[in-house]
Amino acid sequence: MAVPGAALLEILDRTLEGRGAGGIAVVSAAVEKTDAVWRPASSRDEPGYLAYSITKTFIATVMLQLRDAQRLSLDDRLSR
Repeated sequence: MAVPGAALLEILDRTLEGRGAGGIAVVSAAVEKTDAVWRPASSRDEPGYLAYSITKTFIATVMLQLRDAQRLSLDDRLSR
């Protein structure tokens, strides 16, 4: 069941409250097309998207993967 774009925009606008940028995508195996909306609308055409504080999660994940591959220790100095 597809979610109308207008409903997604309403949810996004209510969540952002005029602050920053955001996007919502609805992905379903039953439907070939992914519904996605962005604020500001120009974000869809830009090559990069600001991730803000979520980059800490990305870095932590990579660090743990490197530890699992025995390429570093969590006790290593930052300069390593």
